[in-house]
Amino acid sequence: MSDGPDLRSCIESPDLLIQFCHQVIDQLHSRQQDGKLIELDKQNYEISITIKKLEKAGIPVPDELHRLKTDLEAKLSIPDEVADRLELLVRGFEDLKREIRFRTRRPSRVVTRNISVEPTTSREVLREEIIRALQILGGAGHAKQVRDEIEKRLDEKLFPRDLEMLPEGTLVWHKNTRRERGSMVKEGILKKDSAYGVWELNPEYE
Repeated sequence: MSDGPDLRSCIESPDLLIQFCHQVIDQLHSRQQDGKLIELDKQNYEISITIKKLEKAGIPVPDELHRLKTDLEAKLSIPDEVADRLELLVRGFEDLKREIRFRTRRPSRVVTRNISVEPTTSREVLREEIIRALQILGGAGHAKQVRDEIEKRLDEKLFPRDLEMLPEGTLVWHKNTRRERGSMVKEGILKKDSAYGVWELNPEYE
């Protein structure tokens, strides 16, 4: 049996999920504040000082002292693991926030027509934003990461037509971005031999 709320309960009462997340964060944080770890850190510091003094004096460091230091460092790695997990939550919650805002503030309309005269974000703007997003991502990123960066920058500047849902289940601006990506590959702005799903700038555009 799971310790957290089940899916049906969360759908009926989303606040249960929020409460559960608070519990997870509290427990992770308590591990970082563990008094035993603080004491171990002090011991590790003293052992490190002793080892340095022995090495400086040209005295061989006992193997037992090295093993003790290794054991202490392994135990002290717990706070780092906790920090990594908390950072993972931060990134996940940021993605969720954008997803919720997108679904609640800008509901998509399914396109039932083949031709529309409504404006969409221009190819020039999409190209500029693709390059900028990839530069922010260090020169390469998965398609979703690139779209997320573009959405953060354009946000409310997207046209209503951009946010319409095509029959195949794709947003208009997502499809136009993929199409522009294809043109950029042909023109040598993006690499053509990147891993599947990865968009990557050629060095001269980084």
